[in-house]
Amino acid sequence: MVPTLNQAATVAEQDFRQALRHFASGVTIITTQDQAGTIHGMTATAFSSLSLTPPLILVAVAQATRCHAMITATGRFGVSVLYDDQADLSRHFGGQASPGVIPRFDLLEGTPVIEGAMITLACSLEQAIEGGDHTIFVGLVAAAATVPGKPLIHFDGRYRTLAPVE
Repeated sequence: MVPTLNQAATVAEQDFRQALRHFASGVTIITTQDQAGTIHGMTATAFSSLSLTPPLILVAVAQATRCHAMITATGRFGVSVLYDDQADLSRHFGGQASPGVIPRFDLLEGTPVIEGAMITLACSLEQAIEGGDHTIFVGLVAAAATVPGKPLIHFDGRYRTLAPVE
């Protein structure tokens, strides 16, 4: 028997945030383009593969963002996984001041992605699932490109690099 969760007995936001700071994740930039050709992007760590057949990924996007509205309107988005030397791009798309950062974009199957990213995916919106103040966008991957390297990692509120365990 699966226990049910009492909605009134949830963890405090600060405790939840502190706990999840200790989950290491890769850093992605989610990009989309409106009908007028304006490209918009946002930094996201809430990204995961979902299925191999069909090739699906998921990303959680705050409902209050422009990126959310644009993905909902166009039904298309790109995912760019950053290299370990691209923290400035993550800061830029996360809304932090990043003097001198000028993002450049490539098109993958007509979808904007970050030029020079380690992994790029072009996705069409397959499903949208509300989850609190975010929406989980499930994307069907139409194209993928990869250039080997070390990913940018986010852990305990800081950017990190990946090192092998000896």
